[in-house]
Amino acid sequence: LARNIDFVAPKHIFLMMFLLTDLEHVSGWQAIAWAVESSFFRNYYSTLPSTLSNMPIFWSELELSWLKGSYIIQQIQERKAAIRKDYDCAAEVWLLTDNAVLLQVDPSFARFSLDRFSWARMIVCSRNFGLTVDGVKTAALVPFADMLNHFRPRETSWTFDQSIDAFTITSLGTIGQGAQVYDSYGKKCNHRFLLNYGFAVEDNTEEDGRNPNEVLIDFQLAPADGQLFYDKRAYLHESGIYTMDARLSCSHSDANTREGFSFARLIVATEEEFSAMKMKSPAHSSPPVSFANEIRALQYLRTLMTHQLSLYETTIEEDNELLASKEYPLFSNRIQALFFIRGEKQVCRYFQKLADKVIPLFSLSLAECREELQRSFDGDDDIDRYAQDVIAYLVTQVYRES
Repeated sequence: LARNIDFVAPKHIFLMMFLLTDLEHVSGWQAIAWAVESSFFRNYYSTLPSTLSNMPIFWSELELSWLKGSYIIQQIQERKAAIRKDYDCAAEVWLLTDNAVLLQVDPSFARFSLDRFSWARMIVCSRNFGLTVDGVKTAALVPFADMLNHFRPRETSWTFDQSIDAFTITSLGTIGQGAQVYDSYGKKCNHRFLLNYGFAVEDNTEEDGRNPNEVLIDFQLAPADGQLFYDKRAYLHESGIYTMDARLSCSHSDANTREGFSFARLIVATEEEFSAMKMKSPAHSSPPVSFANEIRALQYLRTLMTHQLSLYETTIEEDNELLASKEYPLFSNRIQALFFIRGEKQVCRYFQKLADKVIPLFSLSLAECREELQRSFDGDDDIDRYAQDVIAYLVTQVYRES
């Protein structure tokens, strides 16, 4: 604290350091038969896994190859680099001399290896609970509570109860005798589940039918557009955007997905469409422009998703065959990687299907388009929601302006 070190994960670092130092009372940190007689938490420590082989930052090259094609490979490397940065920051000490300020390695910190530090980092990352105690937001490791598996929709809620000075878990419904008690880790895409908890959800669909799984897409302006390319780039910079990466899900209501659509509309915009766009909104929140522009945006997204699918080693059908073969245990890294990578492919397939189903609608007359909207897009799936959000908006705007 005195050195005001800039950690990548500041909210975890102090809990990690307490965990590491309190475990020092044993010889050989990997032998979790750890008899830490002098620690109040010795029984809790005995429940912690000695290795975290399910966490992707500890996966072998073979295991990482199962994720080929996904941006999560880069996220894993970034997480490892962030842990290394915090490790190096924690190991450094500034010494003030008569002539200069010198940076040296803190000798006392050398007793913690990077592997041990990484283990503690992921223990805290995957098990901590965010709490408010005495009006202060903090994080805590909670014995027994951290054993609860994830399930949605949530069946329990938890908090720190100031009146009894304790962490409490409350059932939101009836839990039968002998039934498993679950916790909800929140509405998350499988990127976050796999990276932070070491598992992926086979069917990550929420109760409302939405699926938060995402695929990261890199959008690029076309230099061949000449001056229009530079005008669009300036518009992006004026909007505070310097890279057009967007995480797209099947849900058009998600802010990230809407941003991706905005980028696609901008990229395919003609000079006339661009002139109208930049007068209405920032680059990351452009609403539909016209039927013609929306067709080109959908075609562009379809092309991007087709390319993304080509980056994966297997198809969805091959993934399903492997899963059906039961060659690997359900909770093996192989199957968790399969659940994850298949989820990305399903998002890509959705955008292909969206384009194929919606683009023909725009060739209809306005009256026919409105009728078809009511007849064929009145359901509650993701494509229908897109139609209701975007197509209805365009029809309304065209009729209103005409």
